[in-house]
Amino acid sequence: MLRHVVLFRWTDEADAAARAAIEVALATLPARISEISAYRFGADAGLAAGNWDFAVVADFRRPGRLRGLPRPPRSPCRDR
Repeated sequence: MLRHVVLFRWTDEADAAARAAIEVALATLPARISEISAYRFGADAGLAAGNWDFAVVADFRRPGRLRGLPRPPRSPCRDR
């Protein structure tokens, strides 16, 4: 099993509509990637300053089978 964690900071261009579209797209991934065994995502709760804006956590059954999956297009979040 592999647990993959992705943290986002939105750019100024990521308005509410863009963020909602990303959530809709993220929600489709478990149905499209059979190796996902557990999956969660959501916005920061805002409990502390300086946290990331959004997080995705996905568990994969057999990570070796993930090689070759297409990479998503660049998203409206800041690079590290």
